[in-house]
Amino acid sequence: MERPKYSPTKGEVIEPTDARQGNRKKMNFRVLLISTALIVAIFAGFVIVFFNKTSKPMDASSGPQPSTSEPATGSQTTPRP
Repeated sequence: MERPKYSPTKGEVIEPTDARQGNRKKMNFRVLLISTALIVAIFAGFVIVFFNKTSKPMDASSGPQPSTSEPATGSQTTPRP
């Protein structure tokens, strides 16, 4: 004979299928979505502040780029007069 299953809150016998059913409010899913959106918003705020506060000389998108047309030889020569 199988032992009866008791609900801890109501004290009534419930079936195993009913005991395993999830909550329809989906609070864990809501917490996951809200916390993920909050983290993305905070990260986006940090990126925006970083690019707004970065000085122009440090910004690689402004100003001339270093020339890469001449290969580095590793030896230096001094011009002779």
